[in-house]
Amino acid sequence: DNVVFWGPLAWTVIYGLLIATFLTLIVVPILFYLSVRLKMWMNKDRVARTTEQLQPQEVFNMDKRIEEQF
Repeated sequence: DNVVFWGPLAWTVIYGLLIATFLTLIVVPILFYLSVRLKMWMNKDRVARTTEQLQPQEVFNMDKRIEEQF
């Protein structure tokens, strides 16, 4: 009698845990990586336009300041 209720519930829990593990360990880090790459790509264009207006020495000093931050 109880098998009718607990059997499908057990399979639901098992597959739910497998899917949640896959999403947490695979999909979320990949999406985070892609979003960071997209932000870096978009920011690169903005920085390139800004540095075109600067003199070479100013660009060198800006690079030094960025390296000091990291």
